[in-house]
Amino acid sequence: MIMPENLNKIDIEIMEKTPEATPYAGALPFMKMCEGMGLADVINKNLNIRGSKGYKDSEHILSMVTMQVLGGSTIDELEILKQNLQVSGSPFKIPSPTAARDYMSNFHDEEEAKKQKQGQSYIPQMNEHLAGFNAIHAHIFQQSYHFRPLLSITLDQEYNLDIAKSE
Repeated sequence: MIMPENLNKIDIEIMEKTPEATPYAGALPFMKMCEGMGLADVINKNLNIRGSKGYKDSEHILSMVTMQVLGGSTIDELEILKQNLQVSGSPFKIPSPTAARDYMSNFHDEEEAKKQKQGQSYIPQMNEHLAGFNAIHAHIFQQSYHFRPLLSITLDQEYNLDIAKSE
């Protein structure tokens, strides 16, 4: 292939990484969307696990969701998220992996965990803390519908067959 002689030169400038730059820039619009939807207040009101001590319920939940939206798969990745977003004006605090693990224990029920079999999916029965997510999901649905009303929607929902059979 013959290249034309009159191509403009392309100047390449290599810059040092600035503290304001982050590979997690896509997280900020997502976090701002959560903030605009009022999710923090809805989460804090409906879960009410933490009360006024330490990180709020919303900071735990929204940090873990943000981490998953960015492709994270382990709780330890919260530390990387925290380091990368603390200079970028994150709208909420990001807890440490240890604090997040402690928080997640509020949703655990040892008796339900005994029912889970190795290598099989299991949906535990609702406990008081998990029940708070019903209102949170309803709020997200209402907010989404408000911005983009549809004539029809399809909901795909899994449920525990043992519960369904006993009703």
